[in-house]
Amino acid sequence: MATPPGPSATLYVKIDGTMIFALTPVTATAYNAGYALASVDVSAYADAGRPLLRFESSNASASGSSNIQLDDIPIINDRVFAHGFE
Repeated sequence: MATPPGPSATLYVKIDGTMIFALTPVTATAYNAGYALASVDVSAYADAGRPLLRFESSNASASGSSNIQLDDIPIINDRVFAHGFE
C-alpha cells in the first residue's frame, strides 16, 4: 500500500456496510514504506451467513492517482474440529 497523494484519497474495507479498515492520508503512514501486512479481525461476522466483503477506493481527480495494491487476502476460520465434531 502507498500513501494516498491527496487529502481525499481513501481506501475503505467494509463488511455488510460496516467499515473494518480505512486507509486515508492520516492512517497511511504505517503502510508507505513498501509492502506492509494489515490484519483485521472479522470474527464478529463469522456467523452472519454470507457477509459481503467490499473494497472501496476514492480519489479526487485534482489530486493525481493513488497506487494501492491488495494481495493475498485470506479469510481464516479458526474453529477447531475434533473427531468430526465442531
